Amino acid sequence: MAISKEQLQQWLADTTSSDEAVVRSATANLECAESIPGFAPCLLMLCTGVLNEGESLAAATYLKNFLRNHWSETDLIPQNERLMFRNQLVDVLLRVDSLVLKVLAEAFRLVVVNDFAQENTWPDLVPALKIAAQNSNLLMGGETLQLKTMNVLVAIQTVVKPFQYFMNPKIAREPVPEQLELVSTELLVPLYGFFHHLVEQAIAARDSSASENDIIILILCKCFHLAVRSHMPISLHSHLGTWLQDFLAFLDTVVVEKMLGSPEEIARMKAWKRALQICCTFVTRHRKYVDKLLPNMTSVVLKIAGRSANAKDVHHMQERIMSLVFDVISNILETGPGWRLMASHFSWLIEGVIFPALRMREKDIVEWKSDEEEYLRKNLPSDLDEISGWRDDLFTPRRSALNLLGLIATSKGPPTSAMVNKTVAPKRKKAGKG
Repeated sequence: MAISKEQLQQWLADTTSSDEAVVRSATANLECAESIPGFAPCLLMLCTGVLNEGESLAAATYLKNFLRNHWSETDLIPQNERLMFRNQLVDVLLRVDSLVLKVLAEAFRLVVVNDFAQENTWPDLVPALKIAAQNSNLLMGGETLQLKTMNVLVAIQTVVKPFQYFMNPKIAREPVPEQLELVSTELLVPLYGFFHHLVEQAIAARDSSASENDIIILILCKCFHLAVRSHMPISLHSHLGTWLQDFLAFLDTVVVEKMLGSPEEIARMKAWKRALQICCTFVTRHRKYVDKLLPNMTSVVLKIAGRSANAKDVHHMQERIMSLVFDVISNILETGPGWRLMASHFSWLIEGVIFPALRMREKDIVEWKSDEEEYLRKNLPSDLDEISGWRDDLFTPRRSALNLLGLIATSKGPPTSAMVNKTVAPKRKKAGKG
């Protein structure tokens, strides 16, 4: 028994009916059809955009839920169909419209986690993505090409994401997974030239409106951050200096003095945020690789911190950026070389940066009257043991500034090796929140 694409299309359309009986009947028919060979490939074909956008999105959503429930089961989908389907999924993912891309990427992630990250039984995946990247529209300079660079980068981000955490926290020194090393060598390193070009464009246009390339920069920053969040692939290690220089050059364009927040500017603010998170990761997890670049990093974040003293009524994403700047300074200060770099700036930091961040504003009065407990949670300093801990996504500029003030106040000089070993050990088990 085979299922026709037209029948499947009708059932999916019926699931959006206002008639409850029609919805129940369509849902029951779809559930019965799940065990029919060819169900998943047929559903995938409905995601390609040949239908209207609503039907394509419905097909992608049902496919995602189907894979979540059944992809790990080896008996429901025949082995030959699984191999064919996952390659078709990649091909469709690289071509679909942006409306369906996010949902289909989540479906792709379910297959990647099982077949690539856990089982390591998908040897064709990385070569296929490498060829797709080389022939995508932005890298080839052909806007009419079907392979979309945006989609390729989303696929690469999805492939890297499972490796952002240690795969086995019980191992004291877990080696870099061979899959992550392969992705870094074949995909991330070759993309550096493209990333550098986009950063140069962003720097040249720093005083103009946001660029359409900002979302591409954001995804590339995410890919890099996910790759180094816990591990340090050898192929990236040898290129860290050039990547970090570009991250810092991009951060030099941060705007916190005036209000941003138009839809076109959100992607750039998210990219700034991600670049600062990468700096935090470098200092806390991979400092031995970037010690020589700490002076440049310190200079950039202190410059942003100085500008943040004049910030008033900014977008919440800009507040998160300012909070992260304080966190990066705290991270640097907790290292021996970083303490020596920061010590001469303590007075300026306290008077010119931290105290302005602690000033009461009208928004504070409104938030206090709205919810006193929530206001205290957001604005009181953390425990000193968690100044650069794992809940920093919840920090406000005031809270991060208070944490930095507490760190300066309790600092007695450069951290010793014994102190560093004591603080690094518990952090090995956690890689932070995504």
